[in-house]
Amino acid sequence: MKFKVGDKVIGNKEASKIYSITREGWAGAVVSAHDNYFEARHEGGARFMLDYDCFDLSPEKKKSTVIITTDGHTTTARLKDGKKTVKEAKSVCCPSDTFNQYEGARIALERLFDIPAVNVSEPQEPKYWTGTVVCVDNDDDGGLTNGKVYDVTDGVMCWNDGTPMRWRFTSAEDVNAQFAKSKVTNAKFSEVSAPSSAAVREVKRQAKAGEWVKFTDYHGGDLEVGSIFRVREVRDTVYFYKTISTCCDPSLYVVLEGYTPPEADKPAPAKTEEPKYYGGKVVCLKDSVGFTGGKVYTFKNGCVLDDEGDLRPSSGCHLVKSLDEWNSVYAASAAFIEYKGEHSKNG
Repeated sequence: MKFKVGDKVIGNKEASKIYSITREGWAGAVVSAHDNYFEARHEGGARFMLDYDCFDLSPEKKKSTVIITTDGHTTTARLKDGKKTVKEAKSVCCPSDTFNQYEGARIALERLFDIPAVNVSEPQEPKYWTGTVVCVDNDDDGGLTNGKVYDVTDGVMCWNDGTPMRWRFTSAEDVNAQFAKSKVTNAKFSEVSAPSSAAVREVKRQAKAGEWVKFTDYHGGDLEVGSIFRVREVRDTVYFYKTISTCCDPSLYVVLEGYTPPEADKPAPAKTEEPKYYGGKVVCLKDSVGFTGGKVYTFKNGCVLDDEGDLRPSSGCHLVKSLDEWNSVYAASAAFIEYKGEHSKNG
């Protein structure tokens, strides 16, 4: 076995070829080791089953300590490498001041690390950003989901599994900049401005074409909790832009009335028409499951209702653009010919 329990490991280039989360640069601790694989987790996060060839031992960092001592007047800060003192700095309380242990330690540490003195009474500008972004472009999974909203708190954002990312962000622009530099995934984000409660209402009802919805329960595929999608079409189920996932249960989402999407997520003006699906009357050639031979059926938008009133193809998964396409794909279920109208008995 290449590693033992407790070893610190880091992903190498091979990891990025196999894994989407534990890619090159991902670091964790080994929690179990076996002949052909090992398991590791990052700071109490999710546990992953991993391949030995995709990981290396993390280089040990040189251990150093800082020791602060005081006699109630003079505070000394020492930087030690093992037992050896590498550097030392002191702060001395002015005779006219009251000794403060924290202030003495702070000044000694600043001098130890050559940090310019600052006036702590002045409010400091926040270094890290808190806000909300939405994933607007992500061709590979990489632990992120198109259309999902992510919160950034004090610079920290989490992957889909709840694991904090290794970066801390200073702005929405910095989120995109850090991802572009890391090349972990090609995801891009857009900042979501916090609207007033009066501007956007979350309403529990059936969505209509053109409206925006936010999922409050997981429905599968891209439709994760917190993800926001625009409705493209409503039939027996709801179809969305930018995903093939559909939803037929309105209890899983809320309609965002008055919602204004981020600029990058607004639908661009259509340059070409959407694909036109087959529509028209047809005749079933023979009895089959759900269909009756000789009966007339009507296709609409690439789908047809069977004798039970169920949509075929199921949930519009494969909308057909022609009758020939149906007969080539679904002939085993039922075959049709175009309906030409009723023939007159007299002629």
